[in-house]
Amino acid sequence: MPDEAIEGHVDDLGRPLIRLNVVGLFDSTVSLVDTGFNQYVLIPVDLALAAGLEVLDPQIWVSLAAGQRTDVFMCNGAIEWFGMELNVEITADSGQIDT
Repeated sequence: MPDEAIEGHVDDLGRPLIRLNVVGLFDSTVSLVDTGFNQYVLIPVDLALAAGLEVLDPQIWVSLAAGQRTDVFMCNGAIEWFGMELNVEITADSGQIDT
């Protein structure tokens, strides 16, 4: 693994946050770290479009932990991870919630 570190902090709600660069986007975004990171990333659909990500699957509905449902699109993409480009599956969330 490269010597480059990823810096972040834990907010007042106890959530681990880092700045993450999605390849294709001009600026980094604050991201919540899933401590069981399995190479899947969730971003808003407008950022996925801005990054030029290729949509793999048509719109699908998923259930969130709080019980709501939202529609998402699956995309191939890449992030910068410890100084290297890492290919990941990116879920693009439309933000449309169905309760």
